Amino acid sequence: MLLYNEYMSKCIHCKSKPDIRGYGRVWHNGKLVYEHRLVFQRENFGIDIASKIIHHTCKNSWCINPQHLIAITRKEHSAEHDLSGWALIHSQKTICKYGHPLDGRNKKQRFCLVCKRKSANAYVKRNRDKMNSYKRKWRGLKKLIK
Repeated sequence: MLLYNEYMSKCIHCKSKPDIRGYGRVWHNGKLVYEHRLVFQRENFGIDIASKIIHHTCKNSWCINPQHLIAITRKEHSAEHDLSGWALIHSQKTICKYGHPLDGRNKKQRFCLVCKRKSANAYVKRNRDKMNSYKRKWRGLKKLIK
């Protein structure tokens, strides 16, 4: 388990206004990114953080001090925060209720991408006439606007 060292340097608060969850976000290369992830990536250039969580060892979500930030997996993060209830159940899933594996990109979601695709295709088949009529109406509106 990760512990906060009392002798660690002080927190550095981000300059941007925090979002609802308390994290600072900034624009970088045309994208809105979390400031603590950006700072960690700049300090630790060779580390791939795409599938990692940048954890604040100081427990201060507004902190961007590189000494307080570490990259950990979702499983380690769950253990660190002692998740319970639905969050714990979803973090431990390896297959969906229909048996499809939850790995790679599929694991990041709280739903199975294979099942979602099947559901979307079934909806399109059931409502094909309705969707086509909407398309015809939309095309007609586009012609009127021009």
